[in-house]
Amino acid sequence: MNIEITIVQPENYVHSLAFSEIMETLAYGFHALGHHVELSRNHVSSQIPTVILGANLLAPEVIQSLPPTAILYNLEQITESSPWITPKWMNALRGKILWDYSLRNIEQWTTKGFTPRYVPVGYAPILTRIDRTIHKDIDVIFYGSLNQRRVEILHALQEHHVTVASLAGVYGKARDEVIARSKLALNIHFYVPNIFEVVRASYLVANRIPVLSERNPDTYVPDEWENLAYWAPYNQLIPTCLELLANPHLQSHADERLKLYQSFPFINFLRTAIELSL
Repeated sequence: MNIEITIVQPENYVHSLAFSEIMETLAYGFHALGHHVELSRNHVSSQIPTVILGANLLAPEVIQSLPPTAILYNLEQITESSPWITPKWMNALRGKILWDYSLRNIEQWTTKGFTPRYVPVGYAPILTRIDRTIHKDIDVIFYGSLNQRRVEILHALQEHHVTVASLAGVYGKARDEVIARSKLALNIHFYVPNIFEVVRASYLVANRIPVLSERNPDTYVPDEWENLAYWAPYNQLIPTCLELLANPHLQSHADERLKLYQSFPFINFLRTAIELSL
């Protein structure tokens, strides 16, 4: 089968590059399953199925005009407060093929009358590529958009003399070079309540980066991720971070977690999705 994978990227909108690793993961999976893959930006084929990443950036009118073979793979949190998820946008999706990475999102879709396929983010060996043997002169890396609750944690770490690298709008090789120099990656929610940011964390774990993630009572975490990251509520992120940085086994534990993550191969999830969708 021939299949297209496309990223929706409005002009001058760099944040669509956050989907690049998912595009690579999909391409790897389809190739491994014997399919021919075409990669594109802002293009949806009318001849072959197209997996669309970033459909939250499409206007409802555009979604309604998509061919029936289009597959919208949602990687955003589905909440009433999301700036992307409007009633008009949701209604435009009716009758479309939907994939979603989160069971919590699946619950939300179902209450609104949708039947999306669950396609979680799993391990793809093509993404294990960051050199972890180089000198690590950065204690903590955080990357993502900043808001007050994120900035407060990063500033507090600096007050404890922790070397922090904060990246926003930086992707690909430039980001990976900073990740390689970092001892620990920190994940802080932008919204609360929140679904654990699997898309971000999966790339880090695949590259043997220790991950400390915020986890509050209302944070949804997939079962398979329980032992793949370190967890702390917002008000305990600072002491937990300091404790982990003092742990001489931090990197060796990350090496073991990669082995665990490899037991959740994306190709298995993709195979099922293809069988049920195409």
